[in-house]
Amino acid sequence: MGRLFLLAFVATILTGCGTLQSKMGMSLDEPHQNGHFYSGVAENLGSWCLITHEDVNPAIKTLSAAFLVIDLPLSAIADTLFIPVDLVVDPEYPRSSVEHLCAVHVARVN
Repeated sequence: MGRLFLLAFVATILTGCGTLQSKMGMSLDEPHQNGHFYSGVAENLGSWCLITHEDVNPAIKTLSAAFLVIDLPLSAIADTLFIPVDLVVDPEYPRSSVEHLCAVHVARVN
């Protein structure tokens, strides 16, 4: 169990939180999501498919679940802190849907 926690912690540090990925456009070649509220949470919910999709390796499912448990609350906090920025920034790109992000995440690991 300790190794799984350590692996999830390292994965979180290496990938960054969903908010940073979405706000900086680091998310799977997706455009940045500045001006869209709670885009980091949407990014994390898009990766939920890695846990539920039948064609994903069980080890990746376990790692993804551990990552979400750690990152989802942190992304919610960070997205809340970004609300003032999102209020004044006009979105340059349309909001990425959770379904689209899900398909991108699954395609990346297969």
